[in-house]
Amino acid sequence: MAPDAEERMDFLKNLGRTEWLIAGGVVALLVLITIPLMLTGSKKTGRAELPLMVDAIRTAEITYRDAYGDYVGSPATPRPVAALDAEPAAWVSTPGFTKLHWSPPTEQVYGSYEVQVTPEGFTVIGRADLDGDGIVAVYKATQDKNAFRVTGEDVY
Repeated sequence: MAPDAEERMDFLKNLGRTEWLIAGGVVALLVLITIPLMLTGSKKTGRAELPLMVDAIRTAEITYRDAYGDYVGSPATPRPVAALDAEPAAWVSTPGFTKLHWSPPTEQVYGSYEVQVTPEGFTVIGRADLDGDGIVAVYKATQDKNAFRVTGEDVY
């Protein structure tokens, strides 16, 4: 073995039980701190999809109305609200979204998106359940208002 390798082996052999316990404790503490932060960050990232998509659909609706004089509705897609979970789903267009010429920039989405048309205008609704707890995060937008959160800050 090279001299550097021998010195490292001697160092590791001379470490006592206390030093190994301290090192293990430090690693465990770092893991316990890091994992919840990563999970919270990924939920927030997934939830950030909702207002972006809702605003994009809102813009498509307004553009379509300016060109053709009416709004286009669409049922929830790519999956019904009852089927929402923490996993992304492949985008499945509806006749309404096809008519709007709108699709998300990615093939997979966390949310479910719907457009409700009324005589007064429209409402775009984006929903997601990123933590899989059955409580759905909801964002809405109307012809007069950009995307806004309907549910609490702690709902993913």
